[in-house]
Amino acid sequence: GNVGIGTTGPAAKLNVVSSVDDVNTVLITNTAATGKSYGLEIAAGTNSIDHALQVLSKAGASLMRIRGDGNVGIGTTNPSQKLSIAAGGKLALNNSSDNSNAWIYNAGATGNADLYLTTGVDPAMVIKHSGNVGIGTTGPGALLNVNGTFLVGATALGAYGGTAPKAEIYGTSILNTDSEGGTLALYGTDAFAVNKGSALVFGEKYN
Repeated sequence: GNVGIGTTGPAAKLNVVSSVDDVNTVLITNTAATGKSYGLEIAAGTNSIDHALQVLSKAGASLMRIRGDGNVGIGTTNPSQKLSIAAGGKLALNNSSDNSNAWIYNAGATGNADLYLTTGVDPAMVIKHSGNVGIGTTGPGALLNVNGTFLVGATALGAYGGTAPKAEIYGTSILNTDSEGGTLALYGTDAFAVNKGSALVFGEKYN
């Protein structure tokens, strides 16, 4: 019951083979002028073992697979999420219009939803629905909450007195309280305060 177009040995119910250069092997067009204009519908797959759609290279390598459970894999035949990109793949967000914004958002969220970024198992950064950003913490209590050491500037000076600081601010004019310029500008009634028991060192580099 197999049908072959361009081949005398069809390997499937419909097997289309073409050797014509720069021409689509199969072209499906709906020319309906009004109403809904449907293209191609594929009904296949019921679980993660099946694949409803697979795109192969000429050499037979899997370029993209849509599994029966709805997961989509690019560069992988075993996508663990709704979209998995593997084999050194990168995701680029491009807008066809110049100076237009690119968006990453949870379009289906009916309540408050957060955005987590991770390079492994644990989240490396989170953007909460409130706008707070957490680095090294999933519960930021301010607009920017860093749990760990951070550096402002281009050069890390290292440890002072044998202990690395939690924060380093590096620049030519570190502290500027009343004019423009400098790495750190402080303004306000109580622009700068040192609590009792704290140490404040000026004019000395870390060892």
